[in-house]
Amino acid sequence: TKALNEKLQDFRNAVHAVLGIRLVAQTTTPAAVPGEEEGLQLYLFNQNAEKIETSRVRIASSKDRPDLVWSTFQLEHKQVAKGDTAAARLQFKVRPEESLTEPFWFLNKSTDGRYRLLPTRNEFAPFGPPEISVEVGYLFNGIEIPIQTHAVAQAGDPVRGADFVDFQVVPALSVTLSPE
Repeated sequence: TKALNEKLQDFRNAVHAVLGIRLVAQTTTPAAVPGEEEGLQLYLFNQNAEKIETSRVRIASSKDRPDLVWSTFQLEHKQVAKGDTAAARLQFKVRPEESLTEPFWFLNKSTDGRYRLLPTRNEFAPFGPPEISVEVGYLFNGIEIPIQTHAVAQAGDPVRGADFVDFQVVPALSVTLSPE
């Protein structure tokens, strides 16, 4: 079933590419505390020769339990013409029991010579899976097609310029000492 789901996702990605459909999900801030509400701006770009129609939005955890849905929204069926963009502003709540963002690699002690790994889907990826995934359904010729992405936030740096970082779930309070 895993291979079949991967091929289904590959097929959907090919459909989005051929139709010229792109989804961007941008949070208001780069991080939130469990139980906190967060703003989400969605942009569905239609570079297709025909119009599409938006239908629904699903926001879920994409870490260990993708079946845990945070929020589901019914969107009004909005026509998106060729070369146009559908935009929606939503609020979602981070589940109070949501686990915090942490790397899947860690040191037990600062003197350790080797990192330890937590179970992860891809040991060769630089980070674990993103915190939340966003899925928007759109109708094309009467068929609903889901498109997925993960939520990012814009982070700025005066030297590097605008950059996008994955949304994170962080503790309400953290302490850092400098120097160590």
